[in-house]
Amino acid sequence: MQDAREGFRKVTYSAANGIQSFYDTLLEHAQNMSVYPDDYSILELSLTGIPPWMASKMFEDFGLSPESNTLDNFVATAKAIEQ
Repeated sequence: MQDAREGFRKVTYSAANGIQSFYDTLLEHAQNMSVYPDDYSILELSLTGIPPWMASKMFEDFGLSPESNTLDNFVATAKAIEQ
């Protein structure tokens, strides 16, 4: 369980694998944790794990906000940015 928590915190985005792989790996580690993290914690880690330019684009160009958008909104937007 400790390994799952550490793995969860260390997941990073890879341009070669894309946002879907990043998201899937993040959730895989979360599911193996003894206490599943809340949605905001997952979103916060997602935003720190992606490149800063991508996060900025989501906030500035797409108007997303962690307070008003879901993780699914952020993943879908990141997929659009990757295209």
